[in-house]
Amino acid sequence: MRKYKKFLRALPFIIIIILVVLSLLLNPLLRTNEGLRRHLLQKTPAGTSMEDVVDSINNNSSWTIRHRGGGIVYCLKDQIPTRFSNGNILDSTIVGEHSIEVRLGIYRIPIKVYVTAFYAFDENGKLIDILVLREYDII
Repeated sequence: MRKYKKFLRALPFIIIIILVVLSLLLNPLLRTNEGLRRHLLQKTPAGTSMEDVVDSINNNSSWTIRHRGGGIVYCLKDQIPTRFSNGNILDSTIVGEHSIEVRLGIYRIPIKVYVTAFYAFDENGKLIDILVLREYDII
């Protein structure tokens, strides 16, 4: 009988731990950058028009478009997505002629992590690639 009472007292804590672990495991933002990129490309494959990508982004209420159009290009420097605006791009590979920057979300474990996707388009406004970047706020 004592063990049963101890178990009943511990049950709420066990349930909370299970729920926290499940929420972490089911959070798509916790996928690897490549896994998240593949997931996004399944929703909007290469060749999708910029307008259709914007519609897809707007259908997800938790995503926020932070930048759309020209002026800022995205490039890969040592395989890491980097923003450049009218600057000198040394040792980098420019990705696309047009772009959309989307904040996919924020999570904390234990520091705040911002997850951003950069949709890169060719000169005809067709999607050519998606880059995923995580920025860590440790302050």
